[in-house]
Amino acid sequence: MDTLVEKALYRGKGYKNPYADITDKVGVRYVVLVARDISIVEQSINEIDEWVASKDRDFEEERAANPMLFDYQSTHYIVRAARDLALHGVTIPHETPCEIQIRTLLQHAHSEVTHSTGIYKSRVNVSPDTKRAVAKSMALIEATNDYFEKVIDETRDELAPVRALSSRLADLYRVRVGREAVPTKAEGFILEAFGHKVDSTDQLFVELADLLDNKPFLLDRIRERAQAIQLYRLPAVLLLYLLAEKEPGQTKAKWPLTPDELRPIYSDLGRNLDES
Repeated sequence: MDTLVEKALYRGKGYKNPYADITDKVGVRYVVLVARDISIVEQSINEIDEWVASKDRDFEEERAANPMLFDYQSTHYIVRAARDLALHGVTIPHETPCEIQIRTLLQHAHSEVTHSTGIYKSRVNVSPDTKRAVAKSMALIEATNDYFEKVIDETRDELAPVRALSSRLADLYRVRVGREAVPTKAEGFILEAFGHKVDSTDQLFVELADLLDNKPFLLDRIRERAQAIQLYRLPAVLLLYLLAEKEPGQTKAKWPLTPDELRPIYSDLGRNLDES
């Protein structure tokens, strides 16, 4: 409330109706990982019909207009209730404004430093060296964001075959086991360890179908153990049975987790893990 009064009466803004004209009496902030994620939040804001949204500040437009300037970055929307709204027993009057800020994690860190120290809103003159340091930090943030997005893209492309295999295994698991698979990080560890099979998926699934047709009791083992053991809820467990049957020595050598987790799979196939 003190901040609202100060803004309304003591900052020389010349508001005719301060309570109505000040749009950030209530606000919310979304912090996303990288800059391109901002558009996802923007799309959601613009699709909601309970309010009328207008973009109050767009850092991308500001950057395009001043490409040599490295300054405070944030995307701001003002949303106003499109009609009287009832929420948890409270009526929000028509045209009540709210500010929505969207930033990346790095932009948020920069904002916290510069705003908490009063660099942008302080009445005290800030030295050129300090302003230069702030500008350099923003330039570094932009570069880091570009590198982060590049890493995300390259990692996604590199993992695409593994994810495609996991998806096909999950479909087969659903059909054959009769329940939904539950992939976790362990799924990635396992499939990456046996990456030599990722590019031969068509033949792999023919071999998997043959194995399950010839040894249907394996599906019973999966169903029984899936109640208590995470490994048997993973789509990759189907691949493990096939590899343990076809390539027992290589499978044991490449297995990324503990031998005790693999041993029951070998036993189900009539094999001894220690002798493979």
